[in-house]
Amino acid sequence: MGDLARVNTNIAALQSFQTLTNINTRLVKAQEHISTGKIVNKASDSPS
Repeated sequence: MGDLARVNTNIAALQSFQTLTNINTRLVKAQEHISTGKIVNKASDSPS
């Protein structure tokens, strides 16, 4: 029963994954800006 209650997590891996996800999001936005020459490509790019 002890094995069923144990939760295996790798905090370092989860943090690395989150960091990579954030970097990828920023990279996609930069690539859109470079390819279109526009800062705002869609409504979600501008909060105003």
